[in-house]
Amino acid sequence: MFGSASGAESGAAHELDDIDEERAALVQPSVWLELSQLMMASRLENGGQFENVINTGQGFPDWPSPEFVRQAAADIFLDAANAPRTSVYSPTRGITPFLSALCAEYGPRIKQKLDPQRNVCVTVGASQAIQLCMQAFLNRGDEVVLIEPFFDLYRAAAMLSHATIRSVALQLRSPPASAQRQSNACDFVLDMAAFESCFNENTRVLVLNSPHNPTGKMFSRDEYSAIMRVLRKFPKVTVVSDEVYEHITFDDHEHVPFASISEEAFARTVSIYSAGKTFSCTGWKVGWLIAPPALISRAALIQQWIVFSVCTPLQAALANIISRAREPYEGHENYYAWLKAEYTRKRDIQVRMLAGASLRPVVPMGAFFVMADTARVESSMELHTLPPRVAELEKQGLVTIDASTRARRDYNLVRRLILEYGVSAVPPSAFYAEANHEQGANLLRFSFCRSDGALLEAGQRLQKLFE
Repeated sequence: MFGSASGAESGAAHELDDIDEERAALVQPSVWLELSQLMMASRLENGGQFENVINTGQGFPDWPSPEFVRQAAADIFLDAANAPRTSVYSPTRGITPFLSALCAEYGPRIKQKLDPQRNVCVTVGASQAIQLCMQAFLNRGDEVVLIEPFFDLYRAAAMLSHATIRSVALQLRSPPASAQRQSNACDFVLDMAAFESCFNENTRVLVLNSPHNPTGKMFSRDEYSAIMRVLRKFPKVTVVSDEVYEHITFDDHEHVPFASISEEAFARTVSIYSAGKTFSCTGWKVGWLIAPPALISRAALIQQWIVFSVCTPLQAALANIISRAREPYEGHENYYAWLKAEYTRKRDIQVRMLAGASLRPVVPMGAFFVMADTARVESSMELHTLPPRVAELEKQGLVTIDASTRARRDYNLVRRLILEYGVSAVPPSAFYAEANHEQGANLLRFSFCRSDGALLEAGQRLQKLFE
């Protein structure tokens, strides 16, 4: 009878070969897996001490999508007359109404006349877009340049493509004394000599990200021009520009698409965008690439073997949503102006909250994360060994830990914040290459895409760090 005995007992054991050393890191638990497990364990462990762990770690809004977004989706799903058209597979590149809406929206911003059938490819969110680009533009042994700290999916996608990763770290400089201000994300600077040293005849992809996760930095037109001067020396490099936080910007900082700085920049750039962050619908998983025809064609040919196509009714809904977003909204010129004002307000709440807990926030220019200096916490708790309770949870099989992080200061601080204070953050060393992870040791990333009540409660809990 099948299922009456385990595979080992029945003699039907199955053995897996070890994954090759080149990709061994891919079978280690990610920071996201451990954080989710720790938050679940904390709820069980504290027996009601915290009604919930406040998740100021992960980057997804905890409120509903705007009404016009939800209504657009409902209209498509309930439209019986068009159901045959919106219930079938879409073309690999996307449906024409959505592609046309994207071209109308992005053409002026990238300063190009975009063709719906030649310059756009719809993807399953930005994550799949990144993976698609790595598969499309890398061969085994090619090299990728990443700017640290980087969203960890970039590294995984490059490794899955058997590429070699070279990286250069942004340096956080202290603001000049004359500035009389808090640290700001503009204080993260790229050493151009170190950046150029990462390139050679094997380099094929450079990944850019602005607004930047996790620092909140936004690259200026001048910074991008300096990057372009380096790229002129390496004509085979394709730029993958992740711009999913394009509409979440603060103060007078302008989002600059890398492809917009010159014709030669556009000619070698694949720009990545997503509906999830902008419209608070991360679960929809709809993103898109915008690039010259040759780059889009390569990506679309790979796409047909991965997912073939993307959810048709959500593409149809987004065609309407992108148009509606330019209309007046909640007393603002349009939805994007409201979004900027709302996230500015939440950013300011979190910056005050972190400063009130005696942490040193780095005020972001864009995106919805704040990096905070935690150096003052050192004297109040042991952070260079795995907390005993975490070790117990690991032994019980409730938490899975990447062995290389057991002694990392930022990881152990996050572990204790979750279990002892009911607040989650992200350890930034997860966003550095192994050789450079110490650069994230005294920092944590907090997200502010949370309700005002959650942000304020998190601040109150964090204040207990120094009581």
